[in-house]
Amino acid sequence: MSLLSVSNLSVRDVRNDEVLVKNIDFEVEAHTCLGIVGESGSGKSVVCKSLLGLANPWLAVKGRVNFDGLNLLTAESEILRQIRGKRICMILQDVMTAFDPLYTIGEQLIETLCESTKHNKKSAEAAIIEALDNMYIHDPAIVLKKYAHQLSGGMLQRCMLALAFILKPDIIIADEPTTALDFINQREVVEAFQRLREHIGTAVIFISHDIGIVQYLAQQVLVMRNGEQIEYGSAKQVFNNPQHEYTRHLVDARIALTKSFREAMRKSFEEIHVRSKRCL
Repeated sequence: MSLLSVSNLSVRDVRNDEVLVKNIDFEVEAHTCLGIVGESGSGKSVVCKSLLGLANPWLAVKGRVNFDGLNLLTAESEILRQIRGKRICMILQDVMTAFDPLYTIGEQLIETLCESTKHNKKSAEAAIIEALDNMYIHDPAIVLKKYAHQLSGGMLQRCMLALAFILKPDIIIADEPTTALDFINQREVVEAFQRLREHIGTAVIFISHDIGIVQYLAQQVLVMRNGEQIEYGSAKQVFNNPQHEYTRHLVDARIALTKSFREAMRKSFEEIHVRSKRCL
């Protein structure tokens, strides 16, 4: 049985009657990752914000989003508030905006945990330090004393994921969480998502334009373009045997970029080797 089922999801801008998203259908199974890919402006983020009632007030959302026997699109605001953060977490691309610059990371994480669970401040701090350690953050007690501007984007993402590690939500929705990160931080954040899925069974909806990351993480893939669902199926099927021309274009572009990168690295290593021989 699906953990989350989305059917005929459509989003319209009531200001100009523009349809931003049209008839999207997908399911998320427990302990799996759904990757949503597409170019900028394809409607990926609009879809995921709409699931939790976080779309802008001038956007009209229609369709059905089934979660635990409830249609989230018609649920009362108080019920949605109880689901958001505890059972379905959303991690945004610009994680810096999620933290208040006037308070330390520790103060904010501890406060959030105390309000969401039965932890007191002392037990919350201990739980957060343990969770940060599970996210491979060195010296977590020192990190808790830092302010957001003192940490990298990758560190902040993993602080958010550490909180999810404690809360154990059913689903994490991650909206382009690696876009603004360098390669090393990207790898660490992606591995953190993998650990969450494997160790606590959290399902993940991972939005990205990076097919390589989605191919690594996802079991199911939804391809979007101009607000429409272009292709949907298992990751193996979508990446190895894409049915739509647009999907084939994305996959071919990824292969071409990877090939160019490998060739550039090969030439770079050859040049280093030649220079080293000359020095000898």
